[in-house]
Formats: sequence, structure tokens, C-alpha cells
Amino acid sequence: MIDELLGLGRSKTRLDIVNLMLDEGRPLSASEIAERLNISLNAANIAIHYLNKARLLNKVERGMYEVNVYAFCKAFLTFLLGSKVSGYAGKSLEEYTK
Repeated sequence: MIDELLGLGRSKTRLDIVNLMLDEGRPLSASEIAERLNISLNAANIAIHYLNKARLLNKVERGMYEVNVYAFCKAFLTFLLGSKVSGYAGKSLEEYTK
């Protein structure tokens, strides 16, 4: 899961989709995402496919997706606490929030 989260930085479209969905706080369709981000429907569908495959998005009903908040938070906390990222191991959460 942490690999998928860290991989968001390599795809601006995927990162933009996650940011949009977190900001909206509700399920969105690929067409809504494409329109809001001014990208093609095909680009939105491809990014959604990979985000869903990485379990960072959940399909809530036909054509509607939402951020898998549990998986996203778990991966983010893993990153912060450093269990998979060298150089971060042993640091407390407080050190990251100063």
C-alpha cells in the first residue's frame, strides 16, 4: 500500500484525482472528474483504474468512486512512521508535526 501512495507523485493526474476527491468528500464519476480537472474522459478512466487497482479508490456503485480513506490513512501513517522508508525510522509522529 505504501508503494501505491508513494507512486502518486509520479502521476500528476492520479494525485489530482485523489486531491479532488478528498476535497469533494463524496463519490464522483469519471465524467465529473474529467470535467473538474479539465482532462479527457479516457485519462480520467485510466487513472481511476490504477487508483482502484491500488485500493486507493473504492467503487461505491456503477461508475462512482470514492477515496478509500482507511487504506489512504494507513499508508500515509506507515509513511510518516517510517516502517518502509529509510531515514524516517525511529522518528515519532510529534517530530513530523512541529
